[in-house]
Amino acid sequence: MNTFACWSRSWADLTARVLACQLLLILLAGVGQAAESPAVEGAQGRKAFDDLALLYESKVEPPFEAALATLVSSDPGERSEACAYVLALLAQSLADETNHRSPRKLLPYWGGGSVVAARTFREQLTRRVMDAPKAPETLPLARWLLEEETLVDLQEAGLRLLRHLPTPVSLETMRKVLGQPHPNPVVLIALLEEVAGRGLVALSGEVAALEHHHRASVRGAATRALSKLGRSGEPPRLDPEAALSPWLETQLRNIAAMVSTVIPEGAEWSEFEVTGVTVEGYEDESASWRCGGWLLGETEDEFQLLDFFGSERAMQKKRTRRIPCTLEEEAGRLLRLRADGDREKLEELSARGGLTWQFEPHFISLPELLVAAWSWQRGDKRTAAAVLFPRLEAMREDRWLTWASRDYLGHVCHQVMLERFSHSRDYAGALVLARHLSKEIFDGYQYQERAKNLAIQLEARREDFSTLVLPLPSEWSQINQRLSRVEQISFLALRLRLINCQQGKQPGWVYYTQPQYLRPLSEWSMDWENPSPEIQVINPYVELQKMGLSLAEIPLLVPFLADNQFMPSFSYWRDFNPSRTLHQVNWAVAQLVNHFARTEVIDFDAFCEADPEAQKQYGKVVVEWCAKRAATLKPVRR
Repeated sequence: MNTFACWSRSWADLTARVLACQLLLILLAGVGQAAESPAVEGAQGRKAFDDLALLYESKVEPPFEAALATLVSSDPGERSEACAYVLALLAQSLADETNHRSPRKLLPYWGGGSVVAARTFREQLTRRVMDAPKAPETLPLARWLLEEETLVDLQEAGLRLLRHLPTPVSLETMRKVLGQPHPNPVVLIALLEEVAGRGLVALSGEVAALEHHHRASVRGAATRALSKLGRSGEPPRLDPEAALSPWLETQLRNIAAMVSTVIPEGAEWSEFEVTGVTVEGYEDESASWRCGGWLLGETEDEFQLLDFFGSERAMQKKRTRRIPCTLEEEAGRLLRLRADGDREKLEELSARGGLTWQFEPHFISLPELLVAAWSWQRGDKRTAAAVLFPRLEAMREDRWLTWASRDYLGHVCHQVMLERFSHSRDYAGALVLARHLSKEIFDGYQYQERAKNLAIQLEARREDFSTLVLPLPSEWSQINQRLSRVEQISFLALRLRLINCQQGKQPGWVYYTQPQYLRPLSEWSMDWENPSPEIQVINPYVELQKMGLSLAEIPLLVPFLADNQFMPSFSYWRDFNPSRTLHQVNWAVAQLVNHFARTEVIDFDAFCEADPEAQKQYGKVVVEWCAKRAATLKPVRR
């Protein structure tokens, strides 16, 4: 209950505790953030690091043409040094694409997308490498493209480069690529043809192992290669269980572990047929659709289930028919849907039908991933293989399985985490999900760093909405009388982290001026035309606006430009697209600074995109602007 008793302790004590908490958060936020350093050690690595920075900042192209020209040199040392520089450029550009050091340009069309400068450069560089002389020293370039590159076209370029090298130079690399085996089937098939063409009997063991590969195209290429290498007899029959390689089994184990809900022992699998509403969620008495899931429990009115989209949901019994079935039967239904190829039916394999389906990879759906993983988890490898293998055939690269499952289930967890943090103010529940997203199985997920930071913050923000609260207007008027103007500013700025807003329209934004309430947003319906009658508390952003800070007072907000704590407020482009923006305290502060300055002292968009260190530098800009502005003011004559 929010009463005046919350404010009984002294202002000095409250300020000291909150500032200490804030300092702890700022220090913790810096943990693990290593300084930028080259991806490759040594002089060539540093040169590549610096040259690419110049490319990103000033469009000055690294001097790789001169390095490639050196490949005609008669000096092996010069050739090796040139290749080391090109290799460092490849490795650094991939690192820059991953760690966002490289600039990204958003594409202006439905669904978004972006152009990444580092990726564009790496594609250009690889094309030039393919045109350059094929000296033996280019072997490390071929190996890097095959072993480290994530773009399938560039992997295939690495194989073409390898095929130009003589057998003594390339043999062990070929053995490694076949033995892994490489995740790109085009690479494997082309290499099998090369091995057969060169008559490399020494690689027969690696080739024979590929007759048990999960892709039919690779198995066929291995059989043809063995025939040319002198093997007689029929190829072995496919054993689906044996074709589930250790790598694939690890992926299935990870997929099952990515679901945050624990499936109770003895839970039953069922299909649930829903009528009267479309899969997108629109009322339509003629509509019906089905989803599979684990029955977690039921009440008189609802089924509670974990569906095959990885989400917990409640389904009204008056609209839902439960059809008991097995995972094996569910797998059969999924296979029939794929065989029919009916797009409308396939869209039912997306959580909100066509709305969400348009932003998902069509080579595999989340239900197919989870049915395969849960079947494997329960010892039914044959069903797991039956669902998974055709979907792998639809992928250009096996690692797409890893990335698709990580993003599918990462988005499910991330969106529930934000709703618990913001709509429900359920910090404990949000913390559980933030820790879940922080696990190694989600490494590379686009919002994992956000989840890690939120977990750190929530651990240190146990006062939010308990002892650190927003007062009622009547309470604020009493508190206000006891504080100096400077203390009022600090009191309000320290509570900006409690601003709890919800987006009302899409596309849209959240507005920091929205009314604030005692109860969480999830406990009442959002209606902007008819605001909730819930008891309102003050909005610290609005109260600061009312204060009308003077030129001399604006610098009092500067320390809060370093406060990158998350507010329980998020926005989105469309709710059926997985992108989400989680707002920070210093974003609100930046807007306030511009409001009081009556000009854009801070470039808000650039500020939001900047890293924490760069955001701190904006404080100097504000102080300098205020000082310069004050110097130009004419004294008032009396």
